[in-house]
Amino acid sequence: MVFELECQQKMVEKSSTPDERREGKGLPYKNLRKASFDKSERLFLKSDFSAVFNAPSGRFTTNGLRMLYRENDLELSRIGIIIPKRFVKLASARNRYKRLIREQFRRVKKSLPNADIVLFLNKNVSEKELIIGCDRTWDFLTFENNV
Repeated sequence: MVFELECQQKMVEKSSTPDERREGKGLPYKNLRKASFDKSERLFLKSDFSAVFNAPSGRFTTNGLRMLYRENDLELSRIGIIIPKRFVKLASARNRYKRLIREQFRRVKKSLPNADIVLFLNKNVSEKELIIGCDRTWDFLTFENNV
């Protein structure tokens, strides 16, 4: 019994807070915060989606991925993702596709114009094709912004 208490005490002494461990190892956790994906960067409301669908500023289709966008007065880009059950049956697969799209968006959001973007999957594609389609979509948006 005494041995167990001594071991537990040593473990407590060796452990540190999560922030100390992260900084101690020199991991770039603070840099990830800058490229986060906040709730303010998502389209949630039906009215926001309807505004993009009813009067889009532009559209682009590639690899089974359709993109509609509408310029906004905000200082950031917002994204809405639609993965229909008709094309991707399993909820876990639909969630994976959404995570992949959000990750792609998170990486390029600084270079995108201030717009509300709706991405719509209109056929069944593999993850690799989805990523390629996202890259083409971001290239299209940044090109349109620079012209």
